[in-house]
Amino acid sequence: MTSNNKLTIGKLAQTAGVRVSTIRYYQRQGLLREPRKPELGGFRAYEEADVRRLLSILQAKGLGFTLAETETLLDSLDRRDCQSILDLAGRKLRAVERQIDALEKARQALASMLGDCIQDCPDPCHVIRNLAAQNIQTADGA
Repeated sequence: MTSNNKLTIGKLAQTAGVRVSTIRYYQRQGLLREPRKPELGGFRAYEEADVRRLLSILQAKGLGFTLAETETLLDSLDRRDCQSILDLAGRKLRAVERQIDALEKARQALASMLGDCIQDCPDPCHVIRNLAAQNIQTADGA
C-alpha cells in the first residue's frame, strides 16, 4: 500500500497478480467497485478492501464459480449471509464431484481402448471402432 493506504489500478493489479484489463472487466461486470476520480486530478484510489474483494473474486474463479455465482457469493458475503454461501458452495461441490465422476469414466474408457490397441493397427482402427460403439459421456455432460 502507499503511504496513505491507497493503491493505483496498476498497483492493485500487481498486488493481485492480474492485468489492469482484468480489474476493469470485473468493474464492468459489477463485481468490483470503480473508485471516484478525484476532482482535482490524480488517480483513482483503491483500498485494502478492494484488494480483498479482488482476491475473493480470483479465488472463486479458481474454484470454478461462474461470474454470476461469484456475484451471488460476494453479495452474500457483504450481507454476512453464511447460509447462502454454504448452499452455493455445496451445489458447486456436487457439480465438481459429478465432473470428476464423468472424467473418471472417460479415463477408464480411454485406458481400456488403448490397452486393447495393438501396435500394427488393422483397418479399421480398434480405437475408432470402440469410440463408435461406446456411449462415452464427457465431463461437460455432452
